[in-house]
Amino acid sequence: MTDDTSRQLIARGDEPTKATVPGLDGQPYPDAGSELFPRHPPCTAAETSPKEDTMARRHVSADDSAIVMIDYAVGFANLFRSHTVAENSNAAVAVAKIAQIYGVPLVVTSGPDEAPSGPLYPALKETLGDHPVVIRLGGFDGFDETQFAEAIEATGRRRLVMAGLMTEGCVLQTALTAVDRGYEVFVVVDASAGETQETHQVAVQRMVQAGVIPTTWLSITSEYQRTWQNESTKEQFAALINDHTMPFAMQALHATSIAHFASGVTV
Repeated sequence: MTDDTSRQLIARGDEPTKATVPGLDGQPYPDAGSELFPRHPPCTAAETSPKEDTMARRHVSADDSAIVMIDYAVGFANLFRSHTVAENSNAAVAVAKIAQIYGVPLVVTSGPDEAPSGPLYPALKETLGDHPVVIRLGGFDGFDETQFAEAIEATGRRRLVMAGLMTEGCVLQTALTAVDRGYEVFVVVDASAGETQETHQVAVQRMVQAGVIPTTWLSITSEYQRTWQNESTKEQFAALINDHTMPFAMQALHATSIAHFASGVTV
């Protein structure tokens, strides 16, 4: 209100009207539940507790997951540069062995052997033996082809551990659709590969933004094993690490040498 307006009101004998503010000029606060301060229900435990499906809060296990291996074909070895062929082949074989050691449902998919991409890596094919391969007829997204979608459904698992070639192609598209269909998806980044480090990393970032959980093959097998007290698989677990992780193999050899030296035995 301007000074001129105040003078006009006073000249007529009127008092300027003051805005009433709760807590000022002796005005009482409204009761809780009034129109000014509506009453809200208290928060429930569900609203204040972390959601059960929060990413990566729960260990993946051999009892609740399936492993999906995508397009480990020899023709792609000429295309990717994010990893060496030796690194990718080593990791692929490790992933296949993980499924075998822990009895995890395994879905392997690729194109026909006579396709331009060619047959599976020889080392992987040897490891898989007569395990069936779901043949896709050109679809980049595995779920676009009925035989793949049915193979995934047949596992009965809602958590999928995916790895394959190429990261920015078939792995990415299949993982995104799996998330869209309600699966919880883990992508084994060191067992997948892309054309360049950049394309591989960007594809992983896009998957993570969509809710995919990044992991490594050693991390997955460690979650499946959980403890050295898991007697039924600890020997296979140790052999897997020694066969496919050179630093661990070197450390084991070093520890053996120290033990022999301490006992006076030369090696």
